[in-house]
Amino acid sequence: ARGEHHTINVEIGKTLKIVKENWPAYMINRINEASKGVEEHVIIVAIEEGEALVASVDRFTLTSLTRINENIPGKRAEEERENSLKTFYSKVAKSVLQYAKQLNPVRIIIAGPGLTKNRLKSYIAANYPKLEPLIILENASYGGENGVYEVIRRGTVERVMSESRALYEIKAVEELLAQLAKNPEKVAYGREQVEKAALHGAIYKILITTNRIRYAEPDERKKLEELIKIVERMKGEIILVNEEHVAGEQLSSLGGIAAVLRYTINDYT
Repeated sequence: ARGEHHTINVEIGKTLKIVKENWPAYMINRINEASKGVEEHVIIVAIEEGEALVASVDRFTLTSLTRINENIPGKRAEEERENSLKTFYSKVAKSVLQYAKQLNPVRIIIAGPGLTKNRLKSYIAANYPKLEPLIILENASYGGENGVYEVIRRGTVERVMSESRALYEIKAVEELLAQLAKNPEKVAYGREQVEKAALHGAIYKILITTNRIRYAEPDERKKLEELIKIVERMKGEIILVNEEHVAGEQLSSLGGIAAVLRYTINDYT
């Protein structure tokens, strides 16, 4: 029946066709995000002394970008060793900067054995400080190709990509709450207020928890979908917020739906 939930078992490799009378743009966008990964990239640097591989990963593809090798003298030749290490870190850091500019990664994972990864991070932080907030350090048994595969097998890439979406949602809720504290007249919350603002064409950004739609009664869901269509027509931004993190819980306390307005609506009656 319409509005009820059904469980369908879908196996890998099985084709599933879903037919729906109307597909709101926000649903299509969410499906595209899940299927394409919104072109999110993670750069992995698998490094050990004298050897580094820089690679990029999205949800479907691993690409080796460049391999850097440098002959590092032993500890007896202290000055020569230090100069070679500086040259090595400089080459790797410049390569990371180059590909970060091209790919705009959500994270840069530096992995490898020992302290080499920490020293590379320190070098990047000192010379390219804008990259430092993106860096995550991971232990790995090897540098090079084996180190890259170890990071992927561990699930680190999948985790940071999931965190990227969560951070986007958290930032959106934080901005809404900041606006609510500073200019409460520029925020609407609860379906009735948000609906009134939408009818005035006043919505700049609407935030809805996934559960607000998922568990709505059929009539309520229809009203929510009509509301979203109005916002879409008025070129407002629509953000679905997962309730599994604290920002989703905060939005739930506002009724699971709220909006930042382009201008003030004085009367919600």
